[in-house]
Amino acid sequence: MLKLLIVDDEKKVCQLIEYILDWKNLGISIIGTANDGETAYKKILEEEPDIVITDIRIPIYDGIEIIKKTREQGLDVSFIIISGYSQFEYAQSAIQFGVVNYLLKPIKKKELQISIEKIIKKKETKNAFEKENKVLKKHLAINEQNNRANFLKDLLTISPEKEDNYFQRKEIEDINKKYSCNFQQGYFF
Repeated sequence: MLKLLIVDDEKKVCQLIEYILDWKNLGISIIGTANDGETAYKKILEEEPDIVITDIRIPIYDGIEIIKKTREQGLDVSFIIISGYSQFEYAQSAIQFGVVNYLLKPIKKKELQISIEKIIKKKETKNAFEKENKVLKKHLAINEQNNRANFLKDLLTISPEKEDNYFQRKEIEDINKKYSCNFQQGYFF
């Protein structure tokens, strides 16, 4: 289940967001609310939510500062900004930090739902990609181990009459490519 943090200095707005969508049905649990930027940032560090819906103008740290600080920590959090202000500078700053959407108050259920569904789809795609990447890396590691084992087996089973010209027949690059090794030209003791 994805985790959601709601940040707004107006408690009624936080409550509205809590009840505007069927979060459980969307696969999202609300981990809490915060009414100022400092509290929100601490909760982000402690709880590592997947999604944060934040007002842009809140006490202590504003919404943009929260996003910036979170990005500096390298946390993978999707942000939706809500604001009563349609000023271009706010939207421009939000876009710069990769905000999913910039919604104007009063919040419209349909707009919020579309933004949340976009995040869910993005997270599902990312998770599927990471899972597939993990499997591929595992297979690659197994193949490299098998190639190296086969190389050593081939090396150990060379008949004495072939031993002198074995490495003359096979170029080092071919061996490295075939067996996923990194041999260099020359003799080593």
